[in-house]
Amino acid sequence: MFLMANPDGDRKLSDVNLISYGSITLAKCGGLYTKAMEQWQATPAPDKKVWANFRKHYITEYEKLLAEG
Repeated sequence: MFLMANPDGDRKLSDVNLISYGSITLAKCGGLYTKAMEQWQATPAPDKKVWANFRKHYITEYEKLLAEG
């Protein structure tokens, strides 16, 4: 919900800030994303600074979790 909200219209968070916020939020999910977070940490540093890469990685992992039930 946070990422879809746009209360100020012109204000944006940097990719690094979005990724930090997303990582903190996912870490609070009771270990559900532990494996995905480990895989993300193994990603090359320049790729870890791109929000699109972060989203793609976690969307894929979320879809895997859904498929596993």
